[in-house]
Amino acid sequence: MTTIVNIIPSEFSWQLYRMPYPLNFYVYKTVIDNISFYRPFEIIHKYEFEDFFHFGEHCSGYDHDRVVIKNSQKPSYKPTIRVQVTKDGFWKLL
Repeated sequence: MTTIVNIIPSEFSWQLYRMPYPLNFYVYKTVIDNISFYRPFEIIHKYEFEDFFHFGEHCSGYDHDRVVIKNSQKPSYKPTIRVQVTKDGFWKLL
């Protein structure tokens, strides 16, 4: 899931970053409070690029100042809660 954020890109320090496979394109990236923000480096007419930045087909609506964050910014772990399943198929928290 992509979230388009409303920040002014010129107020931050951006680094050129190559997105890992399967994206394989360059973006500008900055990290603020452990959240990675991305904006386009150049226009690329590929579905993966258009989907990543929420541009339309053939990059319609392209904006070089668009800044996005991804769901992957959320913690990658989930707390594990142990449960016990009874003979009747019911469960209860331990």
